[in-house]
Amino acid sequence: MLDIERATDIMLTAFKLKAQMKKRNLLRAKAKCPFCKEGFLHGQLAGRKAHLHMACDGCDVRMLE
Repeated sequence: MLDIERATDIMLTAFKLKAQMKKRNLLRAKAKCPFCKEGFLHGQLAGRKAHLHMACDGCDVRMLE
């Protein structure tokens, strides 16, 4: 189970990714994962409210907004 600090770090990372995606007007993005060395975060903005779906392909980091 995740502890509260790790969950907070994941949420902050997701908000940063979403802000950069909106700034660059992207619907999908890929970024280096700060939680593991080999993985990448894959983010997608979905729906009319642009909710973020984010997951890492190298570790257990996942989040749906």
